Amino acid sequence: PNPMEKIDYQQLPTSDKESTAPMEYVPVAALAGVEGAFEDSLLDCFNDAPICLYGAACTPCLYAANKSKLQKLEGAPETPCLSFWHLTCASAAGDLLGGCIVAAAAALVAASTKMPPAALLAAPATQAAHHLASSSLSATFRGTVAGSTRRQIRAKYSIPDEPVTDEVLHCFCMPLAVCQEARFLQKKAIALELSQAQQ
Repeated sequence: PNPMEKIDYQQLPTSDKESTAPMEYVPVAALAGVEGAFEDSLLDCFNDAPICLYGAACTPCLYAANKSKLQKLEGAPETPCLSFWHLTCASAAGDLLGGCIVAAAAALVAASTKMPPAALLAAPATQAAHHLASSSLSATFRGTVAGSTRRQIRAKYSIPDEPVTDEVLHCFCMPLAVCQEARFLQKKAIALELSQAQQ
């Protein structure tokens, strides 16, 4: 390292009890992770049980917590409840739109075949189409909303785009992506708090 460069250090005790052993010091910047990249891979969330379980049990809740933490890091008002309902409503809108599309298609088929609409809607093929349309649109809407937040993280920390877009990643692997973002933002928040404490 450049001897003329000023580096902030944070004291990290090796134990909560008093000890005669020397204290360990690490650069505060090292706690923030690697600049310009998500330090952890998507599967590294399995090394962090609390975040992994949180993301698996309630992905929208962890997404809202991430959004709130990002707003705090940016100095903006925190709106965790609004972020939660934003994502939840996007998912519900996809389900509703998928149901409306299948119902409209079933009505057209019933009108042309003289088949009772109730019987057509109860048919296994119609039920499968309803499930596919609702799930696909719901995942697409969720991916669009959550992907925009991931793009905010990229913009703030100069993280380059990847071959798979953020929206597609959240569409197919949303729990893993949200957990990865949670670990990333957690490190950034800790580094910011330590930096502010030293000022």
